[in-house]
Amino acid sequence: MEAIVLPEGEKPVINVETAPAPVYLTLPSVFKRISSQVSPEGPICVLKMPADSQQNIQEELLPEGPGLLIAGLQDPGNLGTIMRTADWLGFQRLVLGPDTVDIWNYKCLRASMGSIFRMKVSKVSDWGSFLAQQRSRIWVADMEGIELQDAVMGAADWLLVGNEANGISAEIKAVERLNRVTIPRQGGGESLNVAIATGILAWKLRSA
Repeated sequence: MEAIVLPEGEKPVINVETAPAPVYLTLPSVFKRISSQVSPEGPICVLKMPADSQQNIQEELLPEGPGLLIAGLQDPGNLGTIMRTADWLGFQRLVLGPDTVDIWNYKCLRASMGSIFRMKVSKVSDWGSFLAQQRSRIWVADMEGIELQDAVMGAADWLLVGNEANGISAEIKAVERLNRVTIPRQGGGESLNVAIATGILAWKLRSA
């Protein structure tokens, strides 16, 4: 942590003397202007961007799960929410594809509520070849999959989720060894939010 910024005139939410970084006080109007939020809460922390926080594991085998594979997710809020939920459920590994939103997007950071700092994040450059070589059992969220209540998951399995609007790509669908699963609809609504769907599937996997 490089610095902590607080608005003047408000009761400090941290102990300035024992803070892990230099603390700077600024006018409330300036504090609001430098924040990404309309109504900012709490301190603003300045962190150094890691040079390369995501190891490329293209030629590696996945370790024992539980873990999440994220393919084509575009909304940073969704990704942050997924990380927060996964962290709660005990997932410690996250693998991102080349077409997924940057985990250091400020909306993703905020939505993760600190969970990003407790997860090991890796990346792959090609889903087709990566998935084809894997030995771990991988469940893919897909509208054409078997219904969730019929899926026999294991606590060491992996879960793959795709794009908000289009789901998984044709490249991923072509990998025959994957297990497709869907959450059956029992009411109205066109679809589930991807973060909500991931939470439901992740809970099912962890409760196996």
